[in-house]
Amino acid sequence: MIKTPLNMKKFYWLLLPFLLIGGGCTSGSISIGGDDCENETSYGSCLEDGVDSALIGSWQLVSQSLETPAGNITNPFAGRTTTFANDRTYTEDYNTETTDDVNVLGLISTCDVTGLLEGDWEVLEGGELRITPDGGSPQVICQASGTAISSNASTAPLGVGPASAAEPYVVYSYTFNDDLTELTIVQENQYSGVTAISEFMRLN
Repeated sequence: MIKTPLNMKKFYWLLLPFLLIGGGCTSGSISIGGDDCENETSYGSCLEDGVDSALIGSWQLVSQSLETPAGNITNPFAGRTTTFANDRTYTEDYNTETTDDVNVLGLISTCDVTGLLEGDWEVLEGGELRITPDGGSPQVICQASGTAISSNASTAPLGVGPASAAEPYVVYSYTFNDDLTELTIVQENQYSGVTAISEFMRLN
């Protein structure tokens, strides 16, 4: 049996990460790029045919806020699961969305959120995210006194914003943290001057 010298073993371990990255391997569901990627993003993912590989997977909404001329507002709801698929479709599962119970004058108000929304998405060079929803809205049922009250006042789904018949999509920008586990999706409404910010964490 031939023994590998200790210094050679160290060399192999140092060389391994460069071999993996240089070969265009994948880390989880994220393509790291390589020779087979014609358009690599600034954060190392691959953008091809309108698909940014860094977006692929499921994300849980951590917070949603609005920056308005009158001040900032944070939505009390959070937790929905948004999944971007390779075929440029997405789903938003509101069954995972929650909010804190509210206690007013001894009455505790609780809310349950349901709904499964979907649509299409596409990324252009430069990081423009286009969302085209298929319609629908989450269903919220709250009760404090035993009488249920229905509403759709939860976090805003993707695709809510200025659009037109000629261009039915809604435009967003998005950014990641360094290890691509946190996603921020931003919508600038030029008509109202309101900026909507949604913060997500990666589930898979």
